[in-house]
Amino acid sequence: MRNYVKERFTAAIQLMKNIEQRKHTILRVCQSIIARQGEFLDHGPDALKPMMIKEVAEEEAAIPRHARARCVRNFWQRR
Repeated sequence: MRNYVKERFTAAIQLMKNIEQRKHTILRVCQSIIARQGEFLDHGPDALKPMMIKEVAEEEAAIPRHARARCVRNFWQRR
């Protein structure tokens, strides 16, 4: 029984570390996109620049997995 509890505890700690790492990766991805699309955020849709995932992926290797089905609501986005 102790072994089982110890294994579950270790697995829970690893899961928390994985979630924290994913959070940091998504944050870095958002920061990179914001840096490239700052004019859009300041001036609206007319200032939106074309952008490819690979541009951000040069900085962050995990982009393809993290980019799927992610969105950030902004002032210019229609509701």
